Amino acid sequence: MFDGNFVELSIRIKEKLGKNFAYIIGAGSYGVGEDVSINSDIDFVLVVRNIGYKEKRKINDCFNELKDNYGLKIGGVVISKDFLSTGNFNLLMVDGKIIQSIIEANLGYQKVFGCEDPNYYLPKFSEAQIKEFSLREAGTIYNMCMRIMTRENLNMAILERVLHYAIIITKLIIQFQYKTCVTNQDLLNEIKKRMDSNVVARFNSIVCLKNNQTKDKRINKHAQPNLNPTTLPKRFP
Repeated sequence: MFDGNFVELSIRIKEKLGKNFAYIIGAGSYGVGEDVSINSDIDFVLVVRNIGYKEKRKINDCFNELKDNYGLKIGGVVISKDFLSTGNFNLLMVDGKIIQSIIEANLGYQKVFGCEDPNYYLPKFSEAQIKEFSLREAGTIYNMCMRIMTRENLNMAILERVLHYAIIITKLIIQFQYKTCVTNQDLLNEIKKRMDSNVVARFNSIVCLKNNQTKDKRINKHAQPNLNPTTLPKRFP
């Protein structure tokens, strides 16, 4: 299991939010240690006790400090602990990243960080709910891709986004049809078991192209954020 920066990250966020901080849940490929050397995005779900106007501003300031001071690309989404604890919320009302993170955490792929309550609660979803969510989320992301592709100012950054979305859509469809796969390798293995060689080759090409685009982007910047937990300062300035 990969902890990445999440232990340190939870400490930094807790320093800023104080008692309003509950815990964070790892999310995305960084949460399971995939492509850490080329992917500097840090996705996570921040669970807090209150989400009022003042709390939202403090959370936003906290995320901005992480971005500006440490060069981190923060992909955090926020949900209240009380809302999460109801266990019967409408999936259509919740950000897809939150639902997927909870699904993966319940399967042991993602971890919870910074939680002082050993009896913290994560809702459990039925197979029917996971299927409903997977199909809906895949459709939502597909529509986003189509909107992006119809723009006239297509560039390498947009191509990278489209390739990233294509991988996510594939994961969601496999999750809808068969099982949850978090890493690209697990997903490729499942595709090899279920589909013909042409589909396997196409998916492998998408992953390779996405990785190459990310590497080119890193080289062009001549630098990459060091994602080792020891590089984070002990405190915010």
